[in-house]
Amino acid sequence: MTAQDEKRQARLKPLKRLIPLAVLGAVIALVVGQFTRMITHDVLLTVQMTPGLADGLEKVELTVTDEDREVISVTVFQLDESARSQRKLTHKLGLTAGKYDLAFKFLASGGSPRAVIKRTLEVSGDTAVSWNLP
Repeated sequence: MTAQDEKRQARLKPLKRLIPLAVLGAVIALVVGQFTRMITHDVLLTVQMTPGLADGLEKVELTVTDEDREVISVTVFQLDESARSQRKLTHKLGLTAGKYDLAFKFLASGGSPRAVIKRTLEVSGDTAVSWNLP
């Protein structure tokens, strides 16, 4: 082996030691990123309805979709007389960080939709959201 080959080998030796460490660091970063995206946050949703909207309602259907327009959940609230008189709905959602579209479909007796109201919700941590819906 010549002196030039020895110098080249001496320069490559630290690089050969660093490559596995760099690959391991990249893998760990990817795994941590995946776990972070999977953490769910508690979102307490409170909806206050106007008297005209709440009168005669039979149920309210809440559809939550994510940024890819994939349906995350559908919740149907059956309204009794006390819920109609209070004109208030409260619901707890478990959502990961991101942006969501919420569609409230207000159904009167007979199943005919009275109104569909959409809102956007951005989740980055545990939160409480309150909306007044006409």
